[in-house]
Amino acid sequence: MVKYESAVICEYVRYEWDGKLVLIGVFTGDIGIQSVPQKLSLFVYADGQVLEGGVHSSTIKVVDTTGGVLYTNPVPSAPINFIIARFAQVFNIEFVVQRQDTISIIVNDGQHDHILMTREVKIMSLPPSPPWGILAPTGKV
Repeated sequence: MVKYESAVICEYVRYEWDGKLVLIGVFTGDIGIQSVPQKLSLFVYADGQVLEGGVHSSTIKVVDTTGGVLYTNPVPSAPINFIIARFAQVFNIEFVVQRQDTISIIVNDGQHDHILMTREVKIMSLPPSPPWGILAPTGKV
C-alpha cells in the first residue's frame, strides 16, 4: 500500500543532470484557459510513502464534477521489497476541457481512490502586456 502525501500541478517538469526536478509554471490556484474546448497538457508531481512491500500498481485519472473521466492511464508498477520508503512520481496528463468546471486529479492504488488535488478550470482573459517600453534601457547612467 502507498500513501500519497503531497502533489503539485504544473505546466512542465524538467529533469536536471544531477537528479533534481524543476517544476515550471506551478498552479497555486485556478487553471486559466482562453476558450473552450481547450486541450491541457499538464504535469503532476506527487510524493509519499510505501507502507508495505510488493508490486504496487495504480491508475491516475482526471474527472470533472459530473464524474466524467477526462483522462485515465495506468501507472507502470514495480516490485518494492522494503517498507516505509519515500517515493516521488511525475505524471504527464493530457485532456480536453469542454467547459469551465472543477477537475479532480485522482490516483487509484488498486483498492482506493486518493484525490491528489482539485482545481477550478476557468476561462480567463489575458492580462494586458506590460509596458516594456518604459522598462527598456535608455543608455543613460
